[in-house]
Amino acid sequence: MIPVQQTVFSDPAKGIHGNCFTACVASLFDKPIEDVPNFIDFEEWFKVFWEYVNSQGGEVLGMCYSEPTKEDWELFDGYLIVGGGSPRGIVNGHAVIYKNGQPFFDPHPSGDFLTEVEEYYLVRKPKETP
Repeated sequence: MIPVQQTVFSDPAKGIHGNCFTACVASLFDKPIEDVPNFIDFEEWFKVFWEYVNSQGGEVLGMCYSEPTKEDWELFDGYLIVGGGSPRGIVNGHAVIYKNGQPFFDPHPSGDFLTEVEEYYLVRKPKETP
């Protein structure tokens, strides 16, 4: 996993959605952020997310509305995209990466992570080729 910082920051007054979730996906897939769609800009964002992950040889196995469990992170090399309350009060929340059940990488420059965990995403990266 190569950490990628977000490049767009939410500004509700201007209708701008940040790209923290996109930065998390880019980080997990070792991609430049400009090569990954800003999923939240799409009405059917989860479908676009699912299609992108599949196009990269990965797989979205689901989304859970709870705290991550040990069983889940052990299935995914320890890494999970976790969403929840933004320390900056953004209505759409914030997304970060947890490793082995602990905050690991926050794509926002503040590094403040989340005020609370609301959901997490089960994303399997493609298998490494020898």
